[in-house]
Amino acid sequence: MTLEVEKFYLIKLKSSFYPVKPRTMLTEGKNVRTRIVNLILVASFILFQIGSVNLLGGSANEEKILVAAVVTQLASVVREVGGEKIEVETILPPYADPHHYEPSMDSLLNTLSKAKLVVTTGSHHLAVEEKIYQVINEGLVKVRVIGLPDYERKGLTLLINPKTGDVNIHEYYYSIKNLKAIASAITEELIKVDSTNKQYYAERLNNYLSRLNKIEETISLLSKNNVYNVRVITYTPLMQYVIEDLGVKLVDVVVSEVDVEPSEKDFSNMLTRLINREADYILFSDIEAIENPKLLDLLSRQGVRYYIIPLSSLAETPELASLSTAILVSSSSTSYNVEVESPMFDIPLVLSILANVVLLSIIILLIIKVRRHGG
Repeated sequence: MTLEVEKFYLIKLKSSFYPVKPRTMLTEGKNVRTRIVNLILVASFILFQIGSVNLLGGSANEEKILVAAVVTQLASVVREVGGEKIEVETILPPYADPHHYEPSMDSLLNTLSKAKLVVTTGSHHLAVEEKIYQVINEGLVKVRVIGLPDYERKGLTLLINPKTGDVNIHEYYYSIKNLKAIASAITEELIKVDSTNKQYYAERLNNYLSRLNKIEETISLLSKNNVYNVRVITYTPLMQYVIEDLGVKLVDVVVSEVDVEPSEKDFSNMLTRLINREADYILFSDIEAIENPKLLDLLSRQGVRYYIIPLSSLAETPELASLSTAILVSSSSTSYNVEVESPMFDIPLVLSILANVVLLSIIILLIIKVRRHGG
């Protein structure tokens, strides 16, 4: 990864991660110090994870197992548990619309025919997955395939969309708990297709699960002492699993599904709840923000707080989505009724520096992953 690319990602994350409409940071000195200590611990944790990345692999001449993953987030989990024994091919290109993109049949058949395992989000979720299951069921290719039912058997839990009352299948792989289930299912299948390296895959899985446990512990640390006892609204159901990880109360979802256009009533309900403080702010993914510039402008003019979470930038490290959001929420959850500033701290400056340290740590982690896997 070149220096220019590293700068691009750093600028992108910094511009997405901060609240779009900042306010004066007013708080009691004790709470400020607690928040700063927590952020230092988070930064230290991420740096520790960078230093403890398992770089052990097999021989460069060893034949690798090809695994095809439909989306980048699942490909990331495959790499974590497969390590140097596998090669991963992602079917959907980066930043492609997963719900509409379809590769050509020739391209798809070529990928599936070479793979030993195909990792999907489900059989009826994405258009490309419909095609994958169709060609496998018709016998055009013979390959092992796993999806949502396999993850559920390992403990994955789907949430209910509060807007529709239906199961929310969108972005469930950003949940720490669900990542554990997905990793366990993938490991089980890798062992079936490559039993010779059973111990290797099992050890990789244990290391990955241990890291996920530490991330959960860090998020829990950030939540102590009501550091972010907040209520939020999300624009679509995409952020629901991240919100669940944080233990933050989800008040409402503006639009029921990803491709649904919001109505005037949806906008009215959202603004009413935000202005009346029934919710503290609204969360957007970066893609949602890009697609709704007029709405963001309206929120700014109304003086309503909103935050943009860079989910697309974290696609290769989905385990960091909840942690990144927890950092944002904990660093910005301030009681605006308290008008006591600590003379010992330049609060905005300190928090900004610490946030930059965390973001830089994430960038370094991304760079290490790319270099480790030959990207």
